[in-house]
Amino acid sequence: MENPLTNPSISLKIRQIEFRTHAHNTESIEKVKNSFLNLIPKEILEETFQINNCTGTFSQKILDVLIVLKIQKSIKYVIAKIAENLSNEDKNQLKSSFESRLDGKLKLYFRLDKQFLTLGKIKLAETSDVIQVIIAIQNKSHSQITTDNIKKYFMDLNLL
Repeated sequence: MENPLTNPSISLKIRQIEFRTHAHNTESIEKVKNSFLNLIPKEILEETFQINNCTGTFSQKILDVLIVLKIQKSIKYVIAKIAENLSNEDKNQLKSSFESRLDGKLKLYFRLDKQFLTLGKIKLAETSDVIQVIIAIQNKSHSQITTDNIKKYFMDLNLL
């Protein structure tokens, strides 16, 4: 039987990357926005940065921050930036928990530490103050893909 990892007909690409976080009324939305400059170039951030007003417990004002990247040049830049800055320990953590982070719709989920990003560092979150990252994969081939195919793809991108 042919190894699906070496099947040249398997063709994957990242369809989009979504970043989502919340800013409480005690946080500066400009500081949150500026922290994303450590991941996303300013001209792209300006076009994609969305803020929605929400209400939390006890009627507290909360801002829902959403950034969706769909342009391949932007996606490649951000993936390279994350891969370049994640520690080997964080990459190993993503690799060891990969199956639980990937859903049936070919979306990979992980969380970055929002406070570390404010300091210019990209780190997986260990606290509740997070930036949720959702990477949606597209199967460009007509071949069936496996979790191993997707895992290898992310390893080739140096995210795992």
